Amino acid sequence: MTIDYQKIRIILNKYLFGEICLNVETSATVPESIEDLASKGFSREGDPNDHELFEKYYSIVNKNQGINFKIYTFKGKIWSSGLDFHGFRLSTILKMINKPANMRLFLDKKNSDGALIINDLCVCRFSYPKENPLALTFETNAAIIDDMKNRKISTKAVENDFTEISAVLARRSNRKLRKIKQILVAKGHILK
Repeated sequence: MTIDYQKIRIILNKYLFGEICLNVETSATVPESIEDLASKGFSREGDPNDHELFEKYYSIVNKNQGINFKIYTFKGKIWSSGLDFHGFRLSTILKMINKPANMRLFLDKKNSDGALIINDLCVCRFSYPKENPLALTFETNAAIIDDMKNRKISTKAVENDFTEISAVLARRSNRKLRKIKQILVAKGHILK
């Protein structure tokens, strides 16, 4: 299956408006059950009586890039979705966000992996192995079912796993931090 940049842009902006995307294929219907997901070629991991992950890979035509579209379930009910990125720079993903967003920057102790919390609703995790940070995932706190609403699973995970870097520290610290701040500013986003 294939996908294009425009479709990825639509998905990201749905997440930023607090919506859940359950379908990336234009001709397909929205899955209503886990049986629908299995019949549409999604692979499945996890415990059917607790949390499960369904995912399907979509490539970008003529590029060495793609996404894993992930749908999360809880006790057999679909509750949210997210994306894994393959071959995307962080700057490319941030460029796809239609409106300027408030960003909080988090990094690990080695400054090699991190995350952006976007508008206190979404998370974009990234890896920073060399010159340009690479986008890894994009997830939202939004949930469809009551059992998962207001739990802020994505943002809490980042706050627990990483250290927040202030805008002032990002200006002063090191080359990698300055580069991330430059990317955010160039795309019109605000580092809190």
